[in-house]
Formats: sequence, structure tokens, C-alpha cells
Amino acid sequence: TATGSGTFWSATTSNSFSSDVENVSFEVTEFKDLSGNTNTDTTTTDSVGISVRIDVTPPEISTRTITRSNELGQSDPEETSKLLVKDGDTITYEFTTDEELYSATVKINGEEITATGSGTSWSATTSNSFSSDVENVSFEVTEFKDLSGNTNTDTTTTDSVGTSVRIDVTPPEISTRT
Repeated sequence: TATGSGTFWSATTSNSFSSDVENVSFEVTEFKDLSGNTNTDTTTTDSVGISVRIDVTPPEISTRTITRSNELGQSDPEETSKLLVKDGDTITYEFTTDEELYSATVKINGEEITATGSGTSWSATTSNSFSSDVENVSFEVTEFKDLSGNTNTDTTTTDSVGTSVRIDVTPPEISTRT
């Protein structure tokens, strides 16, 4: 139902949308002037060309990449897909999404970090002081939000190719002397 008077009228919907719609159509099924003349109008834009798209689909992470700053660049000898880091190193978690994001928050090994980026490419870096060994560093995108406000979460310990991170802060020791 439209409300208004004179030459200004409006209609609002608060329907619960259940699927994406690329171009919402607006139809004035009938409008009548004071003399009783009627007309109809159907459009997908307003007078200045603005249209509406309904997006109810949450964003998805497409790719994940883990990097670290360790100057030796070594992997765990027992698990070659596991990157080694020590106290003082940085760990960066980069990810791309299937649609542009408004914001993203990441936890790396429990530390909450506001991700930086734009469009579909985002990253979060920690240089937290690592005080104990961690076998599998966790990476959690606690919330990522698309431009329509749809949110999603993602938790993993590996990137898109199976790479993970182990924090090793234990200094080596000599086990035998001869």
C-alpha cells in the first residue's frame, strides 16, 4: 500500500527475502490523478538510475595462504607442509573471498586481529610474543561481512594447499657429548 499525498507517494516493504535478486523491479500497478485518469509504471531504477539488488548469500572464503617471516625459511622435518616459526617471527594469514567484503576479523592462535584489505583480498598478521610451543597454530576468521551485511565464519589450521604452522620456542640442546 502506498502512502502520501499530492505528487509525492512512497511504498515500503519489510518482506523477509529468502533468495538473491539481481535487479528488484518496482511496479506501480495503478495511479490516478484528481480527474480519474489512470496509468501504470514498471521500472528497476529510480529517477537517477539507482537500482536495488537483494543479497542474502553469505560470503565464502575461496583461497587461504599462510606465510611467516622466519629467516631460515625451514619446514618441520617430520611434516614438510608445516612451517616453523620462533618467538619474534610474524605469521600472516591471507585469504580471498567469492565477493567483496566490508570487514573481516581474524584470530591467529587466539589473538584477535582486524584484517586489512579491500574487495576480495584480505590479510591479518601477528607478531605476538610466542612464549610456548604450539603444534598447530589455529586460524579463525571470526567474522567476515559482505557489502550487504551478510556474515560468515571460517576456522582452519591449514591454508588452501595444506600448509600449517608450528611455533617452536624451545632452544636446541646437546643430547650427547663424546
